[in-house]
Amino acid sequence: AQMQQLKDAGITVISMQDLLAWKRGEKNIPPRCAVITFDDGWKSQYDVGWPILKKFGYPFTMFIYTEGVRGGSLGGGEAITWEQLADMRDNGVDIQAHSATHQDLREGRNIMLVTGGKRTKTKLTGSEYEQWVQNEVVGSKQLLEQPLGIKVNCFAVPFGNYNEHVKEIAGDDVAVDAERDDEHGEHTIQRRETHDPSSVRLSRDEPVTGDATWHHRCHGRGLLPPTKS
Repeated sequence: AQMQQLKDAGITVISMQDLLAWKRGEKNIPPRCAVITFDDGWKSQYDVGWPILKKFGYPFTMFIYTEGVRGGSLGGGEAITWEQLADMRDNGVDIQAHSATHQDLREGRNIMLVTGGKRTKTKLTGSEYEQWVQNEVVGSKQLLEQPLGIKVNCFAVPFGNYNEHVKEIAGDDVAVDAERDDEHGEHTIQRRETHDPSSVRLSRDEPVTGDATWHHRCHGRGLLPPTKS
């Protein structure tokens, strides 16, 4: 239903790479446009969401956290597989990074470490934190690039929680915020400041059933909102 609404409203769906090229001043984009993304990596995004977008001919980006892929420490039965990601890559789907374990990347926050199948909650600071966050950001990019043979140039920050240090490590054209709406358990639509205020990013990080739905709430903000301490 939502994809038909975009079409009926005359909103052009563009790729994340087109948006980044526009941000760098390399490309023009339509005055009324949207970017569609899926976060995390659920098999239903492959089985259900992708066919819907193919029907409309809409490009989209998959933001993947690598340990959540099937076979990873957090990849359960509903997780997408590397084979499915490769199929999407071969058919032109943009695949980008969303960290290794999908946690708050700021120093001193409560995180979960998985060692030998055992999960432990802790807080990391100093050199231990630096090693961990490098793996979360840089390591997750490399883990996507090497087996899939792609170039990762965009990083979606889990929960939208980051600061200047995390932003510096990400080092991408844009760190896309992924802000959770706790009431609805879904990501919100993130409005992007282009030359037209109707440009938005549609994102979802829940498993998709049927015609995927998005909670329609817009926030006026730029490509990168103010950092959080």
